Amino acid sequence: MAGDQRRQGELTDRVELREVDGGAGSACAEILRLLPDWFGIPESNRNYADTAETHPGVVALVDDRVVGITTVKRHSPYAAEIYLMAVVPDHHRHGIGRGMSRSSRPLGTRTTPRAS
Repeated sequence: MAGDQRRQGELTDRVELREVDGGAGSACAEILRLLPDWFGIPESNRNYADTAETHPGVVALVDDRVVGITTVKRHSPYAAEIYLMAVVPDHHRHGIGRGMSRSSRPLGTRTTPRAS
């Protein structure tokens, strides 16, 4: 199906999901500014952007424009959480969040071998 004919919630072929190891703070801040109903507390937004700058995650790009971001916080070699997920409004309901969630899972997995 062509992009406009896809079912709602289906990730389009134009979306590139890219793993990042930090360095996404400015992209995060830009996206959060577009979502004041969900992210309206400036101090919290600075914290999210700082975390995106220093933690791994996934960014979603369409035509080289960052349209989504997910950051992962590792709490231990065995536990991690998706700390933030945000998608610009004009790309909601296109499967981008679902795709970033799936792509983020390996970022939170244990990297230290379990003791025998």
